[in-house]
Amino acid sequence: ESIHDTGHGGIIVSVHQQIGGIELYRSAAKVLLARDLRLIAIGGNLHADAVATEKYGSFSLSGADAVAVALTDLHGVHVVGADLFDGGALAGGYRGLSLSTHASTEASVVKMRRPARFKPVYFPLPEGLVPAYFLELSTTDLTTGEPDAYAYVIAANDGRILQRTNLTHTDTFS
Repeated sequence: ESIHDTGHGGIIVSVHQQIGGIELYRSAAKVLLARDLRLIAIGGNLHADAVATEKYGSFSLSGADAVAVALTDLHGVHVVGADLFDGGALAGGYRGLSLSTHASTEASVVKMRRPARFKPVYFPLPEGLVPAYFLELSTTDLTTGEPDAYAYVIAANDGRILQRTNLTHTDTFS
């Protein structure tokens, strides 16, 4: 999928698994080659269940509904997909969503510092692959003024939160 070649030193080739054009979440391999293309090393993790003929369920939840689930979880206010409007296609296969000016009263306590971005993925679980959405939120709670930046993976078949990651890391010198 991508080749990193600076013109000297090793060449790194990265490949990502996809099923029907949809990325398998965190499933990639990297190959390190010498300048003469001899294999030096292979690293990463490819998923054995990623077979194009398999059925993994449907994306019955919309991307807007998945973002609403994440906003509800993050801010503790009820947000629905209808509170969001589509901001169009973004780089990397993502789509953007923003809160509508006509959002519900509860959703109005949330300010999106930038549009939420989301894309469909397949998420590996022990029982198999689950259709899901990977999304990133950058918001401010207007009642506290506190900014938040989180990444979520939301199951597209039932709205479960499969992963929640705080993207804000702070450090204090003492």
